[in-house]
Amino acid sequence: MRECIIVILEDDKEYLSSFLGYFENYNESALKIAGFSEKESFFKYANQEKIDLILTKEELLGDIENDVDNEKIVLLTEEAGIESINGIKTLYRFQHMKNMIRYIINLCAESVPIKNEIIRVTGEKKVQIIGVYSPVKRCGKTALSMELAGNLAKNGKILLINMEEYSAWRRYDGENKEYDLADLLFFYMQNSWSFELKLKAVLQNMSGFDYIPPMENGDELRNITTEQWKGLILEICKVSDYKIIILDLSDIISNILRLLDMCDFIIMPYMRDEISMHKAAEFEKILKKEDNKLEIYRIPMNDVMNEKYDKECLQMKVHTLTEERGLLISNG
Repeated sequence: MRECIIVILEDDKEYLSSFLGYFENYNESALKIAGFSEKESFFKYANQEKIDLILTKEELLGDIENDVDNEKIVLLTEEAGIESINGIKTLYRFQHMKNMIRYIINLCAESVPIKNEIIRVTGEKKVQIIGVYSPVKRCGKTALSMELAGNLAKNGKILLINMEEYSAWRRYDGENKEYDLADLLFFYMQNSWSFELKLKAVLQNMSGFDYIPPMENGDELRNITTEQWKGLILEICKVSDYKIIILDLSDIISNILRLLDMCDFIIMPYMRDEISMHKAAEFEKILKKEDNKLEIYRIPMNDVMNEKYDKECLQMKVHTLTEERGLLISNG
């Protein structure tokens, strides 16, 4: 496997030291970073290594621009909101380092053909996949998915993927993300050589669990086939070390029953009113007709989704679920 080689040319030695220290602690084996405060040392290194990405200031650009493809250069700016300078990509130098690293990883994933060195899920090792789905609307499905992910994350690595048409996710994380599920899907379908890096660029974390921000335009979900969804999820299993992946599903997914087939079991929140219970019963009847052996764990949500959202009640339900299903992950 060839590493993605990143170089930062920066005359502010304190900034350079902090940047390199943070990056080294990130511990990404597919990336190699070097830093220089003087051009002479930089050019000596450049003659020995094939550099994939150069981070520097506009003032230090000089001869670099003549010798290097502009696509490999990112200018570190002191002002936010600048998209490019003379056609060269920019990055605001004083933003949180996590965001900077995510941006850098994304550039490497899209420009360098890095093949995964280790397939972490092979043979008998299996990632458990839980589908959270309900034919009943407004039953607290996403809140349940998030509470379950947070509960399980206390003892192992958890990934939550929200696959809803109109997600309420931004109510919880409070901001738009630069990359989301649409970016990851597009990259998977176009170029899976460096999929692992792209995944790391997209991932966010909340309450101890990882999640992939949902698509801004839910209509895009209609155009994705079941096989593409399955392929994406299996690829995530291959390149990651998650113990459990939770799918927060919706009817916008084409052929939802085929996607549910890849789940170990289904959690189905529902409301205890006549219409909702009838919908739940009809869904289970369809599963039986399809000779689907999937086990369904029903969770009534009336006492959670009352006039005032009852988080403590939801926590108790999730705790009961994890104990009854044996979902508590050992640290080993």
